[in-house]
Amino acid sequence: MFLIENIIEAINKEKHIDRTKSLFLVVALSAAVGAITALIIAQKSEGINKSINKFTEKALKTLEKGKGKVDEFVQDSKDKFAEGKDTFAAVRNDIMDSNDNLLDIKANIKEKLKG
Repeated sequence: MFLIENIIEAINKEKHIDRTKSLFLVVALSAAVGAITALIIAQKSEGINKSINKFTEKALKTLEKGKGKVDEFVQDSKDKFAEGKDTFAAVRNDIMDSNDNLLDIKANIKEKLKG
């Protein structure tokens, strides 16, 4: 019996060693697959990050150009408004002067017709 027990124990140890080797192999392969996957994802995410950074830079440049154009448009509008305001004041003064002249002419005509 002792011999059979020793044989069974040896077989069990061998199975245990085989299982340990298999488990180690599975762990090693899993780690390798994980590492390769991480490298692939990192490369893709690096490319994605570069694309995002380029897009952000272009968007910021476009935004700056747009802001400059808006500022320019606002300043031009202010200048045109000031010119229009001055022109309106000048025309208003001309109309008032003309009105005064017409009133004077009307008064002169009335006097000549009375007298």
